[in-house]
Amino acid sequence: DLDPVFADASFDLGILYLDAKDMQGMDATARLNIAISNLTRYKELMGSRLGKDDPADSYIKEARDGIEREQKRLQRQRKAQERQQPKAAEPGKAKP
Repeated sequence: DLDPVFADASFDLGILYLDAKDMQGMDATARLNIAISNLTRYKELMGSRLGKDDPADSYIKEARDGIEREQKRLQRQRKAQERQQPKAAEPGKAKP
């Protein structure tokens, strides 16, 4: 029978979302947030049974770092697009 609070399933789902490169209909930030959510749920379910050498915290950090990298990448992409767009004439200045 299935256990709805099976901690290992939450851990495995967290790793799945962390390691997946592309998930249809989901951007990288959403995917990594789901990984964090599942790994956090795993830690909650494990409670005092969580060992000192458990890797969940390092995986959560890896996901947060990935979100930060993705946000910086998107910011660079927006700036590059802005530089490529023709600049509109400033109000009050005649076009040459």
